[in-house]
Amino acid sequence: MLHPFNLPFELGDLIFTSLPPSALAQLCLVSRYSYARCLPHLYHHVHIKIRRHWRQLDLALKRSPLLRQVLRTYTKQLTVTCCQSSYQWLITQAQADWCQRWLANLHTLTFCDFAILHVEQVAWFLAHPTINSLRFRYCNLVCHDQVEAYIPLAPEDHPSISIYQLPAPYYYHNTRAPFVVPASLSPVSCLDLESTDFSSVAIQHLLQLVPRITSASFGANHNRIKDANSSALDALRTACPTIHTLKTALQQIHPSSLHSLIAFYGVQLLSLDLSCHDATTLTTVAQHATHVKHLVLHPASTIRKARPQSTHWTPPI
Repeated sequence: MLHPFNLPFELGDLIFTSLPPSALAQLCLVSRYSYARCLPHLYHHVHIKIRRHWRQLDLALKRSPLLRQVLRTYTKQLTVTCCQSSYQWLITQAQADWCQRWLANLHTLTFCDFAILHVEQVAWFLAHPTINSLRFRYCNLVCHDQVEAYIPLAPEDHPSISIYQLPAPYYYHNTRAPFVVPASLSPVSCLDLESTDFSSVAIQHLLQLVPRITSASFGANHNRIKDANSSALDALRTACPTIHTLKTALQQIHPSSLHSLIAFYGVQLLSLDLSCHDATTLTTVAQHATHVKHLVLHPASTIRKARPQSTHWTPPI
């Protein structure tokens, strides 16, 4: 039986790619050769959760020239997850500069589990010249100069406050920190939001940071701010004119916003994955998105049907 390190390089890479990080970490301890062979696969995706992870990685980079080379060459994905009250140090200008210094070939940046994530702080990371894909998982996007804001409120804790109405102490309005679009636009071409809430102002500012995206995916969210989901579609049409792949599962949107979006992109749309809130959605797709090659329609819980037209049938004579 062949030892995995004696296999042809391409076949060995195929095997190492399918192994979990824990197995790769064990293989790194076998020998110096196995360490050098497995390290690129182990650090292909870096996942930072707590402060100790980042500090240990930073110390290792100062000691190991091989690790510095691996991170600069082979690290393609970075996932930053907020836990243990780590928000204040995870999203800083210093960490964004660290990414530009050590992750020279970073391709995908993912933010997870941020109860409050300011778009202005996300902009620091978007200055990275090689980021192609930006993802948000279970986040709440806010903006310094927005009037509306949202904090998850349980009905039993706040019986007199509706889901769209928050007390004044929860608001983030700050006229001293206006939003400014950076002079150099981000190269991001793919934007993906999954179970992520946002205000109308925050999503508008985020889309202004990534005007070159060609693929946009809006997953279902809590929709805690009234009309924010519809505003996201309107902002997408205004800020990102080159979309050809669109997926949206946003609920409680105005059908006119979705129809206007489809009509605006028209023949440049190649892939559509939509939640159908209105019976005329398919008609709009057929009229405007005539070059679509991949179409998926998901029926919403309630679909408003168009008024049927009366037809008269004349029996043959």
